[in-house]
Amino acid sequence: MMNLSLVDLHCDTVYELYAHHKSFEDPTLAIQLLRDCSDVYQSYLQVTAIWSDQHLSDEEAFRQCLRMLKWFHRDFLRSPNRLIPAVEDARLLGGDLDRLEILYQNGVRFLTLLWKGCSCIGGAYDTDDGLTPFGKRVVSACARLGIVADISHASIQSAYDTLEQAVGKPVIASHSDSFSVFPHPRNLTDELFEQIRACYGLVGINLYQEHLGIGSLRGSAIDVILRHVDHFLSLGGEDILCFGCDFDGAVTPSELRHPQDLIAIAEEMLCRGYSQTIIEKLFWKNAEAFIENNILI
Repeated sequence: MMNLSLVDLHCDTVYELYAHHKSFEDPTLAIQLLRDCSDVYQSYLQVTAIWSDQHLSDEEAFRQCLRMLKWFHRDFLRSPNRLIPAVEDARLLGGDLDRLEILYQNGVRFLTLLWKGCSCIGGAYDTDDGLTPFGKRVVSACARLGIVADISHASIQSAYDTLEQAVGKPVIASHSDSFSVFPHPRNLTDELFEQIRACYGLVGINLYQEHLGIGSLRGSAIDVILRHVDHFLSLGGEDILCFGCDFDGAVTPSELRHPQDLIAIAEEMLCRGYSQTIIEKLFWKNAEAFIENNILI
């Protein structure tokens, strides 16, 4: 087997740890962020999302986010892995652009704009609404600051509004699969995928069973995952595909419950004749290059 590294664009582990008072070694966690993964991967970079708890007001969610960021920077400095904080659901900005600057100052470099329903930012995947005027200002401010706008969870109209408002800056879908392979409303249409490719963004393959179509599509979990990969590759996605596994935030296939389990995908790809170049790009090279070119840490 080749030597692999891994970059994963999305997990909810920090929120799970903080909100549910779990220990770093809790066996129910899919990811142990302080674990040394050098026995599996040459290097491991994890983008760690801080979710805006829907039970909290925008103001309360923002305060909780700042507490989690403070805790993140205090306790995760000793991690052997590279960790980048992100925020999932920008509603916690609550109409105040100054909060975005505060998030940037606290190390946030990826912002998933929406999660569900409508907010001060705009409409999520379960609506037909686009970005609000404030949401458009947020995307423009992200482009100015150096925060990458993420359209996973966005409605189709919000996604197009984001791409237009980003004014030449790359936009990503950190954890989204192919709508053409399985028509879940959270998945990316071919047209949106091509727009992300055109702006030199990234698309992270999500391992959430419901979005992949596990149980609805024939074949093993890896068969289904590779159908999504193959379709995106057919659209010219060789240089923008990576992983956005959604560990600790979604139910993933039983054989793919931890980052180290992804090695089985690489092994199956080798057996099926995928080139080493494609596998390396999917596992880390595309995301690594994107981060080096677009993220100031």
